[in-house]
Order: sequence, then C-alpha cells, then structure tokens
Amino acid sequence: MTKVEIIKETAAYYNLNNRGVEEGYGQCVYLTLDNKMCAVGRCLESFPQQNSEYNAIDLLKDYGQSLFKEEYKGHEAEFWESLQTFHDNINNFTKEGLSKLGEKHIKNLLEAYPE
Repeated sequence: MTKVEIIKETAAYYNLNNRGVEEGYGQCVYLTLDNKMCAVGRCLESFPQQNSEYNAIDLLKDYGQSLFKEEYKGHEAEFWESLQTFHDNINNFTKEGLSKLGEKHIKNLLEAYPE
C-alpha cells in the first residue's frame, strides 16, 4: 500500500471507541488486552510484546520490516511515527470518526506524504 492509502485507511478506521488505548495503562499500545490496535499495531503481523513501549522508530530499528504485514512493508520509521502521533491524539477523534482537528491533521499528513 502507498502512504496515501495507509493514511486514508487509518483516518476511516478510527473513532474514540476503537483506538488502541489500554485501560489502566494510560497510553496507546500496539495491541490492547481486548484486541484493539493502534495505527501502527493494526499494520503488524506480530507484536514485540503486549504493552510495548516501543515507538515506531525504535520498533523499526530493532525489528526492521519483519513485524509488518506484507502490504504495509517498505515505509520509513518517520512515516509510521507521524501516523502514530496522529492516532495518539485523542482530540483527533469523535465517537463517529474524525474531529475537525483530526481532519486537519489528516490533510497535513497527506501533504507531507503525497506518494
């Protein structure tokens, strides 16, 4: 998939209720105990550990592309970090999907990664 496809897919996927935020942990994780996933997590084939504190840059540094599903391979760590930063900001979402701020952030991502 291209960066543009991944950004659009991510924007369409998330709302306030399905983000990969672990209750009691207080932050986004790749995979929650109830199987919700963060923006990078849903693109992974396997996970380094349940409540990993790896950011996308560290994940790629330590594991390379090996953890990613085939269709998501080939993108640099900075792209994944930008996508994850978008996901991690609760203000980007409403119960139905993207907030106005979220729409603005998606537009900025699409401009930054016009591939």
